[in-house]
Amino acid sequence: MIRNHLARHVRSFYSRHIAPALYRPGGILASIADASPGEVIDYRQVHPAYQDKLKLEEAGVSVLLDEPFPEDDGHQPETFTATLPGGSVCTTSEGDFGVVTRKGKLLGDISWSVNYTGHLSMKLNDLREHPLLKAASLPRRKRVSGALVVAYNQRPVDNYYHWFFDSFPHFYLLRKNGYCSAKYRYYMMPLRRPYEVESLRRLGIQPSQILEMPSNPFVKADELTVTQHPRRGRYFFKTWAMDFMKELFLPDRCPSKRVEGKPLVYITRNDGSVRTIQNENALLPRLKEWGFVTLSMSGMSLDEQAWLFNHAQVILAPHGAALASLAYCEPGTRVIELFADSYLKPYYAEIALRRELKYRFMLCPHCPDSKNPRQGDSMVVDLDELEALVRSCL
Repeated sequence: MIRNHLARHVRSFYSRHIAPALYRPGGILASIADASPGEVIDYRQVHPAYQDKLKLEEAGVSVLLDEPFPEDDGHQPETFTATLPGGSVCTTSEGDFGVVTRKGKLLGDISWSVNYTGHLSMKLNDLREHPLLKAASLPRRKRVSGALVVAYNQRPVDNYYHWFFDSFPHFYLLRKNGYCSAKYRYYMMPLRRPYEVESLRRLGIQPSQILEMPSNPFVKADELTVTQHPRRGRYFFKTWAMDFMKELFLPDRCPSKRVEGKPLVYITRNDGSVRTIQNENALLPRLKEWGFVTLSMSGMSLDEQAWLFNHAQVILAPHGAALASLAYCEPGTRVIELFADSYLKPYYAEIALRRELKYRFMLCPHCPDSKNPRQGDSMVVDLDELEALVRSCL
């Protein structure tokens, strides 16, 4: 009892007094290009910087833009991989992330803070408040021998959309420059879903190669390889990331009978707890009359989902992560997304625009008795209004 109490005091003293003195960065480098010789080696560009020309406000979906974004001018920086000899990386449970050179400088274009809007920010004003620079205490830093590759995801994923558009694009950049193999360990959140394990195995990466962030929040490696975060501001989706998904998961032949043909597909969320359709029992018979098949994505393999979306004529669905698979659709596929009028997001409209799909949406009255309103209310669909919308798409 006394020993445990003493150990807690020692850990607290270390994190508050010793760790900050030893490990707190001595400043910020605005760009990895500002690092001194030897701090960064093997820098390799994957994509050059460019100006994104997509304007969601001008694409007929402005009503879905329900929140401000700190970085929305469309500038997309170059993507790259780089290796830092003796580099360190630190994460927090709030989603902050910092990469530090062996000379003790926080790298501004690789690190980020969760700013006052709740978004990831790489702006210097936000980075100056980074926990590595400001926190009263820091965790003990763990030394990792050999090569460690940072494949960062902001938080435990538990979501198909966040996995494939926040986390998985890092692996495209890493594979492009030869960092997907059995010789590396990967610093990332725990793998919690079968599709996470399956997708990494397609790249030759096994769960045993993962060094989990929550139990190792602050590490220093002999060689730390990092990537530029591919998600910036309002513009979340990169065509190259969607092409990467299609390359890996769209099979050459139909993987099962339940996804064969060229169907009109309704994706149900009746196995979920949020954004469900309260009058779905009345909706399903009408959908059958209109020629739709009703499917749930739960239990489908990545191959099956890719094939289904790639071959569907029409996709109808309430807002939800399953629509991340719009990345597999062929140009001209018709999409109807259903929203509760209290919870609007432009994510899948953006995918549809980038994939040249025929996208429509419908706002439905929300049901305020949802269990988790932060994740979106349930809704009631006006069946006659939906029928008119469906028939206009056929």
